[in-house]
Amino acid sequence: MKFKIYFRKNLKMTPQKLAAQVSHVVKELGCMQPNSNPQEDVIVVLQASDKKFEGIKVEFADNYNYLQVDLGMTEVPAGTETCFGYIEECSEKLTKKEQSFKEAIVQLAGRLDAMIQEVNK
Repeated sequence: MKFKIYFRKNLKMTPQKLAAQVSHVVKELGCMQPNSNPQEDVIVVLQASDKKFEGIKVEFADNYNYLQVDLGMTEVPAGTETCFGYIEECSEKLTKKEQSFKEAIVQLAGRLDAMIQEVNK
């Protein structure tokens, strides 16, 4: 399986922050595919301008994908889209209904994380 991850180069994240953001995307993509094998999967990390980043999100919306939105705890403001990844080599595609359902779950998870962070302050 081949994962492609794009990060927004204009954010100028430190190597540590970038590694964490990419790791979140890879973890989520791996969870989407039960046949993913970390020892065999290929992970490609590429930088993108904001314009290219937006285009990639649209172009690969039908693939299994994940958009990392930061909680704003360290280097970037809360809600910043830092990385987008998709599974390039996968025989299955999400239906529009599955994609909508996945997006709703991701949004709810983000809201839940924000509420937990607020409670823990």
